[in-house]
Amino acid sequence: MIRIYNDNGVYAPVILCDICKGHIKEAQDGAVISLILEAQTGDMTEFFSVHKGECQQKAEEKLSFRGKKVGWQELNTHLLYLCKNTGLSVKEMKRLEK
Repeated sequence: MIRIYNDNGVYAPVILCDICKGHIKEAQDGAVISLILEAQTGDMTEFFSVHKGECQQKAEEKLSFRGKKVGWQELNTHLLYLCKNTGLSVKEMKRLEK
């Protein structure tokens, strides 16, 4: 889940693990878990943002009830696709960072 965090008066979005509620501080330590649907174009599904390891296993168990298939993606890849799907280019990110 994404939340706004107050760090000494500076507000910034952070990603919290949907299982343990802890802050995922490094993208390479996180994963995104979702159902694999036999979907049609335009269909959507919810997902869990989780720490890799134990939290990831718990999320997969929660979603895989009744034989449903579960897939996952590295959090850093997920964030890359999110930027791409919102039109945020690397060039624009570098400009905003300055």
